[in-house]
Amino acid sequence: MTKYQKPHLRYAQQLDHLVNRGMECCDRVAAEHALEGLGYYRLSAYAYSFRILLSDDSVRKTSVQYRADEFTTGATFELVAKLARFDRAIRMLCWQNEPLWLGAAR
Repeated sequence: MTKYQKPHLRYAQQLDHLVNRGMECCDRVAAEHALEGLGYYRLSAYAYSFRILLSDDSVRKTSVQYRADEFTTGATFELVAKLARFDRAIRMLCWQNEPLWLGAAR
């Protein structure tokens, strides 16, 4: 078993990592607060579609890598956070009405 090698990054460092890869950020304080509440890895799932799509002849780190580490022009932290919050709200609405679905499925 290999030892985990990545160091822990503070919220400001996590935000720097995203910005260094091309993500824009208008409000660092709000962004750091969002990272604290939602988490870097959860937000990274919503940011994935904003990463640059690799061409067919690009060198890849793995056989299943389809996107670069860098973000497309115009990708903003605020949009990614809004997507995460929207998804959460939709999921909460769905689960809130789960008993109705279960009754309708019978």
